[in-house]
Amino acid sequence: MGSAHVEEFLNYIRNEKNLSENTIQAYLSDIKRYKEFLLKSEVDIIEANNTNVLMYLLNLQKLEKSSATISRHLASIRSFYDYLEDHGLISENPTYNLKVPRKKKKQPKILEEQDIIKLISMPDTKTEKGLRDKIILQVAYFTGLRVSELSELSIKDIDLINNSISIKRNDSFKLINLPNDIVDAIKIYLREFRKEYDDSEPLFINYLGERLTRQGLWKIIKSYANGIIDKPVTPQVIRNSFMANLMKEDSNIQSY
Repeated sequence: MGSAHVEEFLNYIRNEKNLSENTIQAYLSDIKRYKEFLLKSEVDIIEANNTNVLMYLLNLQKLEKSSATISRHLASIRSFYDYLEDHGLISENPTYNLKVPRKKKKQPKILEEQDIIKLISMPDTKTEKGLRDKIILQVAYFTGLRVSELSELSIKDIDLINNSISIKRNDSFKLINLPNDIVDAIKIYLREFRKEYDDSEPLFINYLGERLTRQGLWKIIKSYANGIIDKPVTPQVIRNSFMANLMKEDSNIQSY
């Protein structure tokens, strides 16, 4: 019985609505899939109710179909039932008031406090590279800077007297306070390994004396995380961890 009504609907949109053949085939594909889903529960497409339609949409979501695809399926089904209702074949459109179910937002990946402690304690601070890397990890976590902002830091951006970093975002500057131990580490790094530096030089440099790129920073972080933390660690994960920490404590970011 339902199949005949589907054919009638397709003829209607072909002849009365003047829709393209591609659009008609899309309607057919969506309704056919919906009909097959209903048959598994022994429900005729004419007798389906609001719950049946919702269960179908949730099934599409479970199959990880995009919101756009699910919306298209709902639009096809709604048009079909509109036709049936307009022609007196059903008393009420079962898609009435139905919307595409919202997907649950994935929680951002973060590191536990013990993982952060492990990560920061890994570099050998007796070497230039080790001290530099520890400062990178500390600044990344305790300030929440984006990896691009870490890469772009110059020595002049660090206020070693007032314990802060100055960064530019859009058209304004922000001051981010630094813990004393990070400032002390930066002082040692500059004094011991960057003795004749210019304030305009990059804060973090590679073995060639060039500014560390975003990719270089990512590799450094990944190299220390491998083998000690059983989850992916990226600059964004460290930034997420900082943001999660801010939810527990007052922000240390000020605009000026």
